Amino acid sequence: LKALIAGRTELLNLRFPCVKGERYSDSNFWTTHETDESNSTKTVVSLKKLCYRFIYRNTQLYPKISDVLPHDLMEHYRCTFVDSITSDEAGRVLWKEYWLMEDDVPFNTFVLALSDMLKIGISQGSTHYITLQSLVRDIADSDSERITIETFSKLLEWFGPLDGQFLDKIAKIITKPWFHGNMTHMQAEKHIMKHSGTKKGTYLIRFSSKNRGYFTITVIGRNRTLLHYRVYYNRSEAKYNIGRSGFGSLDEIITNYSRELWLKMPCPGSKFATLNL
Repeated sequence: LKALIAGRTELLNLRFPCVKGERYSDSNFWTTHETDESNSTKTVVSLKKLCYRFIYRNTQLYPKISDVLPHDLMEHYRCTFVDSITSDEAGRVLWKEYWLMEDDVPFNTFVLALSDMLKIGISQGSTHYITLQSLVRDIADSDSERITIETFSKLLEWFGPLDGQFLDKIAKIITKPWFHGNMTHMQAEKHIMKHSGTKKGTYLIRFSSKNRGYFTITVIGRNRTLLHYRVYYNRSEAKYNIGRSGFGSLDEIITNYSRELWLKMPCPGSKFATLNL
């Protein structure tokens, strides 16, 4: 590709044998090295087209993985891809079983599969349905009626593991007046100053914009200084850790650190306050 960009297209005009008989198995790769001179020209033409597509400025013209990998390798690639997106075992099983070859699916389709896996009824209009849908839209920063595997993986980082308590965790946190969801550092500061009138002790809790699995407490401190405290959610232990202390919920952190962090009143204006629950 570098040679092509440099104008040395003669490299792509060379005649070379076409490798024939490539196969893949779960245990290893093996390749036969039989040559087929009759297909070499066709191979060079295909290679040239593939390389030229990488040079286009329009990224939509870039080749897809399916254009490069043989069909029998795609399933293995997709399994590896799903594993790289999320470390939650149940989450991996769910996506592989229902949508292995998909990057996003309709939200209602996702809910049906989730309901089947967790053995929990999730009807439209229920608290679980409304809070899950609102959170998915907030994380994706979109009103789309679809959920991507990336958004799903983020959900698992903040509310996993994917078990019978998953939807309850979402509902309990999203309905709190102090929870403001997806916000950047700057957005949180502007929001809290706008809605509090710089009143000391006003706070909100949001997703960390830098680290998955972390929450951030933003508060106007004693000196009217905006402060940010990071809380790590340990999924394996279901603990919320601030400093060296671990708690069973964010509510417990607020109760135990209200004096030390000056957490006096939740900041109004949460985007979830208007949910019809």
